[in-house]
Amino acid sequence: MLLGISLKAQVFFNNGSIVYIGSNTNVIINGGMQDDNTAAGPGTFTNNGNLTVTSSGSTPGNILISNNAVLQGSGKFHLDQDWINNAVYIADSSTVDMYGNKRELITSNNGTVTTFDTLLLRGTGTVMNRRKQLTLNANVAGALFLNDRVLFTAGHTLYVTTPNLTAITNNTTYKSEGFISNTGSGSLSRITNSNNAYYFPVGADSAVLHYRKVLITPASVNPNTFTVRLANNDASNDGDSIKFIDTSLCNVNSLFYHIINHTSGNDSADIDIFYDASTDGVWTAMAQWNTSTANKWNNMGIVSYTSATPYSDVLKKKWNNFSNNEFILANKSIHVNLSGNNSVCYGNSDTLVATGGVNYLWSTGATSGSITVTPVSTTTYSVSISNGSCKIDTSKVVQVKPMPVAAVKGISTICSGDSTLLIANAGLSYSWSTGATTSGIYMQPAISTTYTLSISNGTCQKDTDIVVTVNDKPKGELSGNTSICSGSNTLLTASGGTFYKWNTGASTSSITVAIASKYSVVIMQNGCTDTLSTVIIVNPLPVLNACCDSTIAFGQNVQLTSSGGSTYLWSPSQGLNCNTCTDPVASPLVSTTYTLTVTSDSGCNSQQTITIDVSCGTVFVPDAFSPNGDGQNDILYVRGDCINTIYFKVFDRWGNKVFETNDKNTGWDGRCRGQAMNSGSYVYYITATLYDGTTQTKKGNVALVR
Repeated sequence: MLLGISLKAQVFFNNGSIVYIGSNTNVIINGGMQDDNTAAGPGTFTNNGNLTVTSSGSTPGNILISNNAVLQGSGKFHLDQDWINNAVYIADSSTVDMYGNKRELITSNNGTVTTFDTLLLRGTGTVMNRRKQLTLNANVAGALFLNDRVLFTAGHTLYVTTPNLTAITNNTTYKSEGFISNTGSGSLSRITNSNNAYYFPVGADSAVLHYRKVLITPASVNPNTFTVRLANNDASNDGDSIKFIDTSLCNVNSLFYHIINHTSGNDSADIDIFYDASTDGVWTAMAQWNTSTANKWNNMGIVSYTSATPYSDVLKKKWNNFSNNEFILANKSIHVNLSGNNSVCYGNSDTLVATGGVNYLWSTGATSGSITVTPVSTTTYSVSISNGSCKIDTSKVVQVKPMPVAAVKGISTICSGDSTLLIANAGLSYSWSTGATTSGIYMQPAISTTYTLSISNGTCQKDTDIVVTVNDKPKGELSGNTSICSGSNTLLTASGGTFYKWNTGASTSSITVAIASKYSVVIMQNGCTDTLSTVIIVNPLPVLNACCDSTIAFGQNVQLTSSGGSTYLWSPSQGLNCNTCTDPVASPLVSTTYTLTVTSDSGCNSQQTITIDVSCGTVFVPDAFSPNGDGQNDILYVRGDCINTIYFKVFDRWGNKVFETNDKNTGWDGRCRGQAMNSGSYVYYITATLYDGTTQTKKGNVALVR
């Protein structure tokens, strides 16, 4: 029978036929499937697609292989009830998906052990219906997906025969983890060929629900096999009394323990046992039954303890003694030691250190192994030291002794080059940072320096510091002219300080003086001083004679004379043939007042002014002109001595502009646009600017005569 298409059927019974389900083919059987071979036929059922077997009413959705039939293929087998293998199952790369919501069995009526490639457990059943249960041993050669289901093997063993680290996966949500549960001699067995951690998700769903996984890390890549079971009861119930422990232990876990076997291989391995501290208590050690002392739980020595949420763990490294396979969580006995000083000086601190436990609770509220205390009076400090459920209380009295009064008197701010006396308070002994041991010391530091004094009253010692600040003396400067002329003054300015005091009584940084004398100033900064002085010399003014005020016509000049100094300077220089001569010639274009400054050898000067008036006359236009080409009065010009610039325009009697110019040297030739104008009367307008900057405006009539 070849099934290459999707179909649905009720109870399916194959008796010796060849059945083939192709890839990408879905077959649904509602009511169970039996692959049988009583007819002695080939009896081979091959599934390379998807075969789903469901229950129908009271008919369970089992897959039953019987009477030498062969079930094989690389497809997926989905069943919501039991897997019953009484014949031959060849897993190839197939997946068996047990998805039912009631308890499902992996079983056989004749003891046939099934080897799965991939075993997938699913469903929504709770409590006992959460289980998928073995009634005999089973093998997984590929992968086991537990999800949130319980694989209950009872006293049987599930063998994971692949060394793949990730062969087993499960849901890790707290309280919803999937795990393998065993009783009696049942276990989870894994082979290894890596020195990485192998995951054993063991637990129990009877009585109290426990998921307490174990990680086993072999020491090498050599082949090894380990089995693990969680014994979900007090070990005393199994003959391993938890009351029998070696002296290094305080107690062991009464809720559960683990059975761990090393069934093949010779390597040591790390054993890492996880637990829930919120329900199991805190455990920080590991013990093994009967090893090395018989009939007793024996401490396995140094372990690593990690506190975490939700699962803490205890890790034993490189263990290689599996002669007895019972392993249990434990707590070591507490050997308390509380160290620290019995007394401190007032204001000082002391560190109290407690050892021997895992957890600490001090009377101060601190939870660390050590505390630093600074009591102000004699105080008793107590600490509760615990190691899981083991606890011991102890205490220490710390006495507080008085401190000496450490103080230093003396001038603490000095000027560069000065010294100071430092005197300590009364005490029994003294130790200065300079090496001195007297109560007082003279110091002359070059720079600001901190001096430390240790003073003792015979019991306690107290240190104090005094800073001697060395301020530089101000580096003052005094500026200003020291030679002035009679009748003038000078500004003397002191700098380099913060405060100033002159011998005149002034307290400003600058003073104005006009009298010949010696002037001194005290410059102050940061309490230090510097004194500077200077002498002021007053020089007489030169006696000046200059001559004379004059009036000249435009274009003329006049000789000026002077005497009485060493150097001469006439201003302004316009119109002068020399502005540094004693007797320059003046030819101004406009009326000008000259200022003569005469300077003596001492730098003093006197001034005198001389005014030269320039007569300009008036600006005018002739009454008539005759542009007839005879060379006489042919051009009409604007006349005047002091004209600098003009604007000259002419209009005929009808108001037409016949001429204009801005050039004082350009006149009207009686033409307009090249045409000779008729004789007659014309109107002119003049705006003239003179050399002295004044402006004259004129208008009038002019006669053009031909």
